[in-house]
Amino acid sequence: MVEEGSIGGTCINVGCMPSKYLLGIGDLYHYGNHGHPGLDIEIHADFPRIIQGKDAIVTQLRETRSRQLEELNITFIKGHAEFLFPHELVVS
Repeated sequence: MVEEGSIGGTCINVGCMPSKYLLGIGDLYHYGNHGHPGLDIEIHADFPRIIQGKDAIVTQLRETRSRQLEELNITFIKGHAEFLFPHELVVS
């Protein structure tokens, strides 16, 4: 498998996973500080630690994906791939 960016592509690195993590924390912060029927709490946010948590999850997901590829005997190559001919690929 050839990938220009980090293993895991958009979803793991900058898309679905990190955004859902941050949106979930945003919901907690909003409802904790602006009320919700039956919810009586106050939440304080430490944004540098929140970002560290998001980064840790991304790192864990990359490592999991790497192990999965190894278990399937799939080689990960970081680079840009182009077909020269129908059955010939060059990676830079």
